[in-house]
Amino acid sequence: MKKLFLPYELAAIAKEKGFKEPCMAYTYTGDTALNKDIFVLPSNKIEDHNVDSLSVSHPLYAQIIDWFREEHKIHIEVNYMDDVLLYNFKLTLLDINEEREGINWKLSYYDALEAAIEEAFKII
Repeated sequence: MKKLFLPYELAAIAKEKGFKEPCMAYTYTGDTALNKDIFVLPSNKIEDHNVDSLSVSHPLYAQIIDWFREEHKIHIEVNYMDDVLLYNFKLTLLDINEEREGINWKLSYYDALEAAIEEAFKII
């Protein structure tokens, strides 16, 4: 189930960029030796851990994709190319109708999705 959540590095950037929505998972960063384990909350405890300076919320991939589209007008798309058996991404900046494609093909869907999210963070 942990594979459904944004990895720590991207979740920390999301926090820096202003992501503040209730999430089902978080990482506590208050330990001196940074523990990057993801803690999944019971369904009745969903909350925004980004308000706490000692923790980072981990949104679902779908949550962060929705946040980019709704808050920043960036549509994220991952495509599989049969002829090369690899994945790539496309970002569409909805306000100006501009498209940007990934320059490096990835072996997995999640690698391409994470590359797309990293690129989207550079835009906002």
